[in-house]
Amino acid sequence: MVRQYPDAFQYDDRVLVFLADHMFSGLFGTFLGDCERERVRDLRCPSDTTSVWSYVLGRADQFLNRRYTDAERAAAAAHQPTNLGVLRMRENLSPPPSFFFIWYGVYMCIPVVNLMLAVFVA
Repeated sequence: MVRQYPDAFQYDDRVLVFLADHMFSGLFGTFLGDCERERVRDLRCPSDTTSVWSYVLGRADQFLNRRYTDAERAAAAAHQPTNLGVLRMRENLSPPPSFFFIWYGVYMCIPVVNLMLAVFVA
């Protein structure tokens, strides 16, 4: 969808890569435990850890999509109807392989820590 509508999303894929990188890092309490009750009562995450969302929203300018345009405001200002909010699903739910792309930001990257370990081990 980002490829189809590059100016329709307020945040770019850097926020998704950040979330994927920190899902198992243990730096944020957001991803600890199996449910909200466990995070609050057993692990005391709200008082002992930082929420990943507080971090992201505090540094939102690092994750903003520079091409984003608020279609509703732009349409209201120009008095034009918009159809950006309506996305139609294709009737054929099996798209051809050419519709799929490798997400290089997540799957084709080598974290710096692993690269440094490879240098020391070799």
